[in-house]
Amino acid sequence: MSIPNPENWANDAAFPDVVDDAYPERERLVDPEEPALPGDRYIGVDAVGTTVEEEIEGESLDQKVAREVPDTIADPRDDRPREAEGYVDESGDPDTLEAGDVYAGRLVQPDEGAHSDDEDDEVASAYLHGETDASPEELAMHVREA
Repeated sequence: MSIPNPENWANDAAFPDVVDDAYPERERLVDPEEPALPGDRYIGVDAVGTTVEEEIEGESLDQKVAREVPDTIADPRDDRPREAEGYVDESGDPDTLEAGDVYAGRLVQPDEGAHSDDEDDEVASAYLHGETDASPEELAMHVREA
């Protein structure tokens, strides 16, 4: 076994030339045989929970709220037109983005999905129900006239 020579360490078998070739930091090097320098961006060192003490202590609610990004669609002070974000309103008023009055319900097989299905085709009908037994996902779906 040979000891790597520090003069040409990148050429030794223990350190092939392709070890650091994929890193963007290598583009700034004058001599590509020199090792890569640390990047100019933070790599999470300013985030909470990078030390053992912070990980054990946890993050406070105020810190979590401070990191949140506000939802611009739900912000009532947002004056931007909704059409720019994929929402189209037939009335032209961007503040009337409301769902229909009828819940879409859920699709249920005629045998209520409890028995084996002998049919080749999928058959189901809409089961419209009230707000009490619906999941949040089902309550979010409404029927709108096109």
